[in-house]
Amino acid sequence: MRHLIKIIWITFTGTASMLCAAFMLVPATADERTILPGDDRLALIQLRLARTLLTVAPDQTVRIIAARSGLPDAFVRANLEAYANGPQTTASAPSNRQTKAGGALFVTPD
Repeated sequence: MRHLIKIIWITFTGTASMLCAAFMLVPATADERTILPGDDRLALIQLRLARTLLTVAPDQTVRIIAARSGLPDAFVRANLEAYANGPQTTASAPSNRQTKAGGALFVTPD
């Protein structure tokens, strides 16, 4: 019995270590780099976790989060799917900021 518990423990810790490495240590793919510009590791980990949860157990994940937060299931599912697809960026308005080489930032009033 002791050996069985030891084998289960080693299997569990090995699996947990591989999952941590997959979420945190593996560099971002080209798709993930286009979704998340910059080097925000926490956003990358959260993106991978949302994708994994929606792939492995989507109904259970939505049900647990909805029960804990008190939000409707459809709202939780829509937000998880939106996060798994990456943040949607909106086009910013053109700025009238002007910079000069070696100088300060000058803003002209409208």
